[in-house]
Amino acid sequence: MILESIWFTLKAGENMLINDPKGELYAYTSPFAKDNGYQVVAIDFRNPNKGTHYNYMEEIISAIDSGNVAEAVDLTWDLVSVLVGDLKGEPIWHNGECATIAASILIVATEAPKEYRNLTNVYYFLANMAKPDPFGEMPITRYLSGLDDTHPAKAVFAMAEIAHPKTRGSFFLSALGTLKHFTNPKIAEMTGCTDYTFEQMAHEKTIVYIILPDEKKTLYSLASIYIMQQVIYNTKVANENGGRCPIDWWYILDEFGQMPYIPPFPQFTSVG
Repeated sequence: MILESIWFTLKAGENMLINDPKGELYAYTSPFAKDNGYQVVAIDFRNPNKGTHYNYMEEIISAIDSGNVAEAVDLTWDLVSVLVGDLKGEPIWHNGECATIAASILIVATEAPKEYRNLTNVYYFLANMAKPDPFGEMPITRYLSGLDDTHPAKAVFAMAEIAHPKTRGSFFLSALGTLKHFTNPKIAEMTGCTDYTFEQMAHEKTIVYIILPDEKKTLYSLASIYIMQQVIYNTKVANENGGRCPIDWWYILDEFGQMPYIPPFPQFTSVG
């Protein structure tokens, strides 16, 4: 039934996001999609160097560039919530790590040259700015103090900054552990830029394949983030267009039981 659903949806000219663990649906249907005028997007975690590039900070950067700082902060917290996951221990450790990553994302998104605004450079920014100097002070503290008081990263980092320096060091260590996937050269290259934005997808016939190896769970959170960000963007577009996207979207989730956890998925399905 999966293949039939894809064929009929392609003929109807509607958009799709497909979970494709083995890459077989991509192999079977992408040529037909291209022949029917579709933009084919392959978020390929099995062979990252063969897929479409996607920068997880794309929508945050877009919001900042358009002057919508409040939206950028909201999108940053959405991203961090999936990267870090649910609270599993004392709130101080979870909140401190989240604040550290969120502030670093907002700093890189606002201060770095455009070509360096990605999560790989968030990792390296934090790795270098969290090293104590000979006096025990961390460069990130001096850096933040030099920013304007209205800078979004200042308020976001506040809950981590007031912690004891040794505790803060644990926040930084946990944050680097969470971001470690982006030091993989293939993942860094894949997520360093965006080939095809959500805005383009909303207005052009598009089929998205998420090729995620079911035998290796280390990258599951990255697939979750992509799906979450795309649904959030489509919801925004629908709200701006009378409750419907310019082109309808279908989510065909093959082997759904093997899919990564998507935190807000119950809410998505109830309003979809």
